[in-house]
Amino acid sequence: MSRLLRANFARIFKSWYFQLGAVIFIVVNFIVPFSTYRDMQKYPEFYHHDYEFVDELTPEERDEYIRGMERETLHEGYMFSTGLFLPFITTVVIGLFIGTDYSDGTIRNKLVVGHKRKNVYLSNLITAISVSELIYLAGLATSYITARILFDNTILPASEIFMYILAGIFVTASWAAICTSVSMLFHSKAGCITLTLLFACAMSVFSAEIIMSLENPLYYDETVYMNSATEEIVQLPTTIEKMTPNDLYMAGIDPEEVDQYVSQKEEDPNVPHGIKRKVFKLINVATPGCQYIHIGDWEKSYNDTTILWSSLVILAVTSAGIFVFRKQNLK
Repeated sequence: MSRLLRANFARIFKSWYFQLGAVIFIVVNFIVPFSTYRDMQKYPEFYHHDYEFVDELTPEERDEYIRGMERETLHEGYMFSTGLFLPFITTVVIGLFIGTDYSDGTIRNKLVVGHKRKNVYLSNLITAISVSELIYLAGLATSYITARILFDNTILPASEIFMYILAGIFVTASWAAICTSVSMLFHSKAGCITLTLLFACAMSVFSAEIIMSLENPLYYDETVYMNSATEEIVQLPTTIEKMTPNDLYMAGIDPEEVDQYVSQKEEDPNVPHGIKRKVFKLINVATPGCQYIHIGDWEKSYNDTTILWSSLVILAVTSAGIFVFRKQNLK
């Protein structure tokens, strides 16, 4: 295993795709805080917040205040706002690394000289996770240093920042495990990169849609008009505002028949219910796309579940990948 790892690290650190991927992610994490700093200079009225006021708040009040502020005005936010961009980079890096091993016959040669399939798989997994974490941490360091130079508005305590970083590390590892599994099982370099990139695109789009759908309330209040004597609903209007007698008359309703307003809950058909909602909730806490969004939005309540589910994803994907890889016939 140690020889496999040394050979892998020696090759991938010299590769152009790893170096280019790291440079791209570093540049992105420099551009994001710098561009917002330029906006702050141009439109200062949109970015003014009383940071000294925060020190006088209780922890609960501080959290509520922070959540109500623009995330981009706090330099800690830049550390996590580009997380959803990372899967596109690591997908290409891991796909090219393992795909080249297949195209050059390196994996087959490793098995011929006596290395176990499990060790070959795990060495590639460790390499993929390690380079993904290096790229991720390099981006975090870049965004933090850049924003620290441009801004002076630290609010989050170090322990809370550490938990966000730790959660991001686990999410990055889970995505690297998924990419490794796909790359090890699909021997075509172009095929595995295309497949994982399409999955990353779908993950980015649907993750945001799922989170938005779960944030909407299941029910909404609607005002109806009732005759209290007969308890008969006279009309279900399109607006929740109370109508004046003249409005009722114009709507073709006799005002004398309506003497009571009743508020009732109506189920929102655009919000997922039942089994569909349960599936959405599972995707919300278990998949890398949603997890990256929660970290970028400072949703600290998801940090513990993110670490747990990412660990389960790594374990499940790796176990399945090793099982299938052992059964494959390598030509």
